Amino acid sequence: MTKNAAAEDRRTGELDLVRQTGRRFMSKHETVTVYSFQVVDFWPERAKVSTFKAPRELILNRFKGKPLEGTGENVTVADLDAEGCYRRIATGWGALR
Repeated sequence: MTKNAAAEDRRTGELDLVRQTGRRFMSKHETVTVYSFQVVDFWPERAKVSTFKAPRELILNRFKGKPLEGTGENVTVADLDAEGCYRRIATGWGALR
């Protein structure tokens, strides 16, 4: 993937996030609070905890989940992926990003 294609994907993802959350982010340095969440399947015993964090609006509207209070973490908008989710990716060297 070229740099231009990657930048275009990022812009598209940011626009999708604005559409889904109804929030307009002023800059990539602005912070947003993301939460772990659980989604309940047909039976309550089948609740699944997410493997990533997301802003409250996405959890409620897109994933139809329940945010887990106490798991909130402030991250910059630039740390969110194209879908508006925060995923910590293990790297071979250094800290998680």
